[in-house]
Amino acid sequence: MISSLPGLTDIKPGSVTLALPGVSAERLDNAGGEIEQGGGVPVLTQPWPGMLRTLPQDPDRFVQTYFSRFGLRNYFVGDGARRDEGGYYWITGRTRFGKIMRRLLRDIAEGRNSDAAATLRDPSVLAKLQQATTQDDSESAGAPETGNTR
Repeated sequence: MISSLPGLTDIKPGSVTLALPGVSAERLDNAGGEIEQGGGVPVLTQPWPGMLRTLPQDPDRFVQTYFSRFGLRNYFVGDGARRDEGGYYWITGRTRFGKIMRRLLRDIAEGRNSDAAATLRDPSVLAKLQQATTQDDSESAGAPETGNTR
């Protein structure tokens, strides 16, 4: 939705350039206010007509994932981005999510309660994972060694 058109768009190394014709994009702060320059959250305010319209057998999840954060008129892309003085977009990625997941998994492995659980769509999953790992640990504690027993 935001990309260069070969031969038509001047490119800048590392930039995804501008929104395609017929597509409108904006960057919002966490409160939903528009940002002209600098970092923010990209949203599509006029998406491509053939874009994904739902998730099979789960239309509520589609709306919740892509439209609940900034309203039904703003398609939440899910990345971070900045825009320079020429209007060119630079995707900054989703690194925060990866850090949260690594912290959650480390906390589970070390038997700690995690404050990052609030970021999960279903925080009860964390308790189920902790219970399963505790159960696996207790079952394997008395298990015989495998391999050569000579």
